[in-house]
Amino acid sequence: MTSPAPLRAEAAEILEILVDEVRAAQGPWRNRERAASYLNCSESKLDKLVSAGRLKKHMGTGYPLFHKDDLDTLVKKGTCSNGSNHKSRVPHRHRGRGVRIDLAANGDGSNPGQAADMGSVL
Repeated sequence: MTSPAPLRAEAAEILEILVDEVRAAQGPWRNRERAASYLNCSESKLDKLVSAGRLKKHMGTGYPLFHKDDLDTLVKKGTCSNGSNHKSRVPHRHRGRGVRIDLAANGDGSNPGQAADMGSVL
């Protein structure tokens, strides 16, 4: 019988790969809601940053888009923070909709263990 520790490690690696692939597929552009979520601030705060000239919005598609590099610049300057001092980078209305993977199950469901929540990772 295989020990659960190697399975957990393998599952964690797979989860990390999946998260990286999802992030790469998103590309560098964020809409208003996702930009605010990325910065962990409200959409009205995002609008104020644009009005103050501290953040550039791109309107080529008919609605505002924000480039990830511009958002990262705000974080580096200390204008906004997307760091780990916040509870979650996932907006409240999206929490709980992520994929849950049981990393400690031993195959028969008798040891459910700790589950990884993709919703809180993304």
